[in-house]
Amino acid sequence: GGAIFSLIDKAFEISANYYENVAYALDMHVTYLKAPKKHEKLVAESRLVSKTKRQALFFITVRQGDEIIATCKALASIRNEGIPFRESIRA
Repeated sequence: GGAIFSLIDKAFEISANYYENVAYALDMHVTYLKAPKKHEKLVAESRLVSKTKRQALFFITVRQGDEIIATCKALASIRNEGIPFRESIRA
């Protein structure tokens, strides 16, 4: 479960901080549906469901091939602060 959660967490981090402001996790609800097969690739896909000025809701799915291994509903708090390292990345 820990490796799957780490994959979900990274997908959430990238998705939530894609916009111009810093985002922090408020809530993550993970449902583990089945154990993954050993030595086969897992892929996480994050989808923005809803976004306001202060919050964003994402639905994250972890798949192994065509099978869904886990899902996550993740809520982010959007802060009114820019991402500090963004300018150095664009340069």
